[in-house]
Amino acid sequence: MTFEQFFQALWEREPFPWQKALAEEVLHGEWPRRIGLPTASGKTALIDIAVYALAMRAPKAARRVFFVVDRRVIVDEAAERAERIRKKLADEVEADTELGGLARALRELGGKTPLETATLRGGIPRESSWADSPLQPVVVCSTVDQVGSSLLFRAYGANEYARPIRAGLAAYDSPILLDEAHTSQAFAKTLKIVRNYRGWADPDSKIELPFTAVEVSATPGGDALRESDADLEHTVLKRRWRASKRTRLVAVEPKEGEESARGGFTALAESLAREARALRDDRGAKVIGVIANRVATARKTHNALSRDQNGNAILLTGGRALLTATGSGRNGKTASGWTGSKSRSGRCSLWPLNVLKSAPISISTAWSRNSPASMRWNNGSAVWIGRRAR
Repeated sequence: MTFEQFFQALWEREPFPWQKALAEEVLHGEWPRRIGLPTASGKTALIDIAVYALAMRAPKAARRVFFVVDRRVIVDEAAERAERIRKKLADEVEADTELGGLARALRELGGKTPLETATLRGGIPRESSWADSPLQPVVVCSTVDQVGSSLLFRAYGANEYARPIRAGLAAYDSPILLDEAHTSQAFAKTLKIVRNYRGWADPDSKIELPFTAVEVSATPGGDALRESDADLEHTVLKRRWRASKRTRLVAVEPKEGEESARGGFTALAESLAREARALRDDRGAKVIGVIANRVATARKTHNALSRDQNGNAILLTGGRALLTATGSGRNGKTASGWTGSKSRSGRCSLWPLNVLKSAPISISTAWSRNSPASMRWNNGSAVWIGRRAR
């Protein structure tokens, strides 16, 4: 079964040219050290490639695939993809199909099932089943801290006897795919040091199991796998990469008697609200995210938008998180049915809005009326329009 057939069986569409080319390299035991592809290239499909290589018994293929990124929302998206792969393989394991044969090949590695998945991040119940068996093929989607602590013998939630086991499982028989690597350079350096430490073992006692670290980023440093001419001309990728991403800088002066250094952000908040309304009324935007870098600005903008009758305003702030909505007296539920949550760490998420995905944001106001896409920057703050999460 070729990778293209495997991908088609999973997703009912063909892989991108770079995905097919990389799968061929991995089948020969060669993972690149860096992958540098633009945003929206389908880089999460690295999980598919790693699972396929394991089933095909490729050189250096590994049982435990770690997809690591320092963004919880991306961890969850990757985990959702991994879970869909797991379910598809489980459903086909007894079928007389090529995908069923591949699923049985995974199960023959010694696990109870063809593939298991685990999600490791804060704000959810701790998951440790991935470490129950060193034979079980598993995809682990994790934040940097979770996997990093395991590698350094300080695994979260593990006692002193279990920590060496977690370290061994993370450092042997595992590729670590570090997404958004430009935001996690300290961890990338740690992975290089771990790779060196593995070489210190006595040659007679060395465990010959693979450990591969791949840095994935839209802005990598040094040599990296890049998009090919075929990718640049691919219908889907070309539409994504050449999509219009307009920005406009709006300079706002503080109101007379209000110094910005002393908290005078009324004019900025009014400008943010005005830009949001313009995107709604002139462009037909249905979901608008207004991102500010101060709690006071976010609250003032939220108050201004809350007075409008044509939309629901939701306030999200970091630290001691607030989640409010017009038209409802209960936190976490808007009048139109959008739902929010607050984790134990105090951070908030909002779905299906997907507006806080790509950058560390401390404060935001989300204003919903239902969907399209564009962005405007306003003197250090942003008005963002996003599509519903899929």
